[in-house]
Amino acid sequence: MIAAGLVFGVAGENCHAQNRQYVQLSVVGKDSAVRGTITAVGKPKQVAAEFAIDFGKSPQLKDKATALDGKTVSVRGALVQCSKQEQKGGPKCDRERSRSGLFLQPVSIKEFEPRSGKPSSKDHGVSVVCRRLIHTDVVALGGETTGSTIELTSDGRQTWELELKDRELEVARKANGRAVVVSGALEVRSGIAIRKRWIIVVRNLSAS
Repeated sequence: MIAAGLVFGVAGENCHAQNRQYVQLSVVGKDSAVRGTITAVGKPKQVAAEFAIDFGKSPQLKDKATALDGKTVSVRGALVQCSKQEQKGGPKCDRERSRSGLFLQPVSIKEFEPRSGKPSSKDHGVSVVCRRLIHTDVVALGGETTGSTIELTSDGRQTWELELKDRELEVARKANGRAVVVSGALEVRSGIAIRKRWIIVVRNLSAS
């Protein structure tokens, strides 16, 4: 099963322009051409973060992923949501791999590269830079929440938690319900009431 139903595809470079909302990821993980995924193995006490890849209209990208099958690769792209029409069964929205309708699109074929040297799972990881709506003082079943979340989709149904230090938390509370710019490392942690908790360990947060 694909974790959180995330998928990769082709993204533009100017997502920071005109205060647009965006989610950009840089992922180092194992490429699986058969499954069409990249998996970043979690550190101790973490769960692997697995993303499905949308090759879009680029057969060259798919061929490259096939050639790199089983290898550790580095991928940079944007997380996007397929349209309502595509969610009804269009070709881009692969319902079998992405129940949430979210796709992560590599910026270009040059942003899908093998890691040099002798990489191992210790090199795996996910970095995030995003500008989306933030919510604070959030409650969750079993108390399994950091208390802050950021929306991934326009309807607010898909969110990731934010792990904030006191300084960032103060900024977050003042910006509650508005768009903020966040950067940090993405972790997937096991829960009880919530089986997999997707959490950005925030390095920087600023009101936009």
